[in-house]
Amino acid sequence: MNTVDLPDATLPAYLSYLSEEHRNDIKLINKYPTLFNDVPSQTNVLVHDINVGQSTPIKQHTYRVNPCKHQVMREKVEYLVRNGFAVASQSPWSLPCILVPKSDGSLRFCTDFRKVNSATKADSIPIPRVEDCVDRVGSSRYVTKLDLLKGYWQVPSTPRASEISAFVTPDAFMQYTAMAFGMRNTPATFHRLMQTVLSEIENCEVYLDDVVVYSMSWEDHLSTLNSVLKRLAEASLTLNLSKCEFAKAVVTYQNWSGKARSNL
Repeated sequence: MNTVDLPDATLPAYLSYLSEEHRNDIKLINKYPTLFNDVPSQTNVLVHDINVGQSTPIKQHTYRVNPCKHQVMREKVEYLVRNGFAVASQSPWSLPCILVPKSDGSLRFCTDFRKVNSATKADSIPIPRVEDCVDRVGSSRYVTKLDLLKGYWQVPSTPRASEISAFVTPDAFMQYTAMAFGMRNTPATFHRLMQTVLSEIENCEVYLDDVVVYSMSWEDHLSTLNSVLKRLAEASLTLNLSKCEFAKAVVTYQNWSGKARSNL
């Protein structure tokens, strides 16, 4: 894993809309180089588990894919294995995989967990409404949005969850070691993680893998941002610098339906 380089020459590309004085202040992010990696880290705060009760293992065969998608799927699995997010499996569970188009035209590697999800006991922790988050941010003068890099993969799985998450492709039989996208209760686990890490920090809102820091004054903004970055670093989490937005009047983020929202 390589730490993303954050030299002074790089930051202006992300902060050109700020005054020189404010750009210099935002360089406080250089205090936390471990937050900015090219591969997600895994948190030390909690793990994701799956409770399927007395359900017997579900075994499905791989779906057929065309040659182009076959190659993409192979590359996605190689990435998972290379970075420790999946390992070879001998699980009695076996679930097929699909490729889902993302908004930028790329393909997201997903496992079809529908049958497992139907047997999984629900985690009913309340998830915040994006509209409520927007209302609380309100008309703040300074707003920073921090985006976690492949957030779900930053949560390790228990041995039981790893075995249940076993997936099959035309080339491989693997199981996740990290929390997989598409499993029931993953939003709940991730929300619990962020609540634990950022509890009691005022002027900070969390919606899934987006963290929003807001304030009316520049001094308060820097203080809160520093506290948030410190907590995230201590929790061994990773941010996606290219999707972070620092000290803007308006930021956008995605709700579950994929529609962008902003504070106005």
